[in-house]
Amino acid sequence: MKLPGSDIEVDNPPGLTDRFDSNGNGSIELAEIISSILPIIYTVAGLILFAMLIWGGFELLFSGGDKHKAESARGRITTAFIGFILVFASFWLTRFLLAIFHLE
Repeated sequence: MKLPGSDIEVDNPPGLTDRFDSNGNGSIELAEIISSILPIIYTVAGLILFAMLIWGGFELLFSGGDKHKAESARGRITTAFIGFILVFASFWLTRFLLAIFHLE
């Protein structure tokens, strides 16, 4: 395989022979891109969940008997748990679909 833009010839680069054709044109599938991005998305979602729970807990702790602040804190905690359920369901749905379509 010849490297684009140069006169250097490379024979069978390790790990790349399946992704490139004989002309050196790459092919990365959409499933690979999604599979590599999803763990990052789930990690960020988990960190946001944790921050929302901590924030709601501190709001509830420091509400000082104020019903409006306590209700706001409960709403934030409830929203965080609903978000957790949605992220958890989406994680298992994607794992299920990846297994069904043999995309891993």
